[in-house]
Amino acid sequence: MTFDGKKIAGTTQDSFTIAGKNEETIMKSNNGVKQIDNFGVDASFSINAFVMKGTEAGWMNVSDVMSACIINTGMNFVLTFGGTGTNDAKVTGVAKFVSFSINSDSENYADMTVELQVQGTPVVTHS
Repeated sequence: MTFDGKKIAGTTQDSFTIAGKNEETIMKSNNGVKQIDNFGVDASFSINAFVMKGTEAGWMNVSDVMSACIINTGMNFVLTFGGTGTNDAKVTGVAKFVSFSINSDSENYADMTVELQVQGTPVVTHS
């Protein structure tokens, strides 16, 4: 997964969710039977990563991620499933940061959790 062409350093787990936006209606013309109308999608990301202070070009370290969360103007993302084969799915769009947290204790490496909300409808294609 990349944001504005950069990967988040130290990523240990990420998840991507697409959920339909639904509205329940009951109309006389449907004889009182509930109908569910779909009027779009909500999509979001959750990323867990070790806190990395220094990184190479093409990677976002903890400072870069925190700065992006504060600015929060939206970042172009590319999420690929599998690899670069012709039948591998790819999702693109713009995402904004919803939350950022760092967790640490005296015995383990510090880690961070980042939550992002996709703006508009994500685009699904094949590589």
